[in-house]
Amino acid sequence: MLSSLLRHAPESLKDPLRRQVWQRLGLDWTLRSGLTVQVRSHADWFIYNEIFVNGEYDVPLQKLLDAPRPGEPLTICDLGANVGYFTLRAYDLLIQRGVPPSLLSAHVVEGAPQLFAELKQRLQTQPAQLSIKPHHGLVGKKHGHANITETHRHFANTVQESADGGSVVPYLDLSTIMRSDARIDLLKCDIEGSEQEFIANYPDILARTDRAVFEFHTALCDIPKCIAMLAQVGLVHQTPIRAEGNFPFIYFER
Repeated sequence: MLSSLLRHAPESLKDPLRRQVWQRLGLDWTLRSGLTVQVRSHADWFIYNEIFVNGEYDVPLQKLLDAPRPGEPLTICDLGANVGYFTLRAYDLLIQRGVPPSLLSAHVVEGAPQLFAELKQRLQTQPAQLSIKPHHGLVGKKHGHANITETHRHFANTVQESADGGSVVPYLDLSTIMRSDARIDLLKCDIEGSEQEFIANYPDILARTDRAVFEFHTALCDIPKCIAMLAQVGLVHQTPIRAEGNFPFIYFER
């Protein structure tokens, strides 16, 4: 019935109808660590299953878990955070492993305005002692603005230079939000095709990153060039996680 209703509804009503249905379902789940995951859309459900069920990021997360760093702080950087599932997955596994929440800190960056508002709201429902800092802005260039178009499939939001529809969002200079001497234990980058610009513009940040996982967009990135630039800053060991299709997924470490 719902699919029929959506199929025949005017385009202007489809997104509000989808949101209303998922909001009524009220799908919340408390993880073993005490963190809470919320699912509020079909896109959430898709990403939740990729990260929490299929364990798409479990290779880099296991590498982080296996690193002998008892009693030392851990820093995560999540670029293209969406609603924060990657960081919540990382925190959940680390806390279950016995890492005190006081030793964990994360910077989560999201460019889509509506999605960022949702991310910020969800982080406010987590235990107060967690240090997860949300930042709104695009990643890639250090300055300027670009246009971002949001859809109900928020994992398919797109960034373009023209301001034809969507929202104009500034690029965020990551150097202003991260201490220049701080190590980054794990960086995740899924920024809709701006990966090459990020790698080219932030060798200083990548040079103090121990592990990084990238989803590359083949139509927008020169992947061999990206790999070469990462090797120049010391991220020389790579493990393909997903090689097929237009969005290869590669893990790098020192």
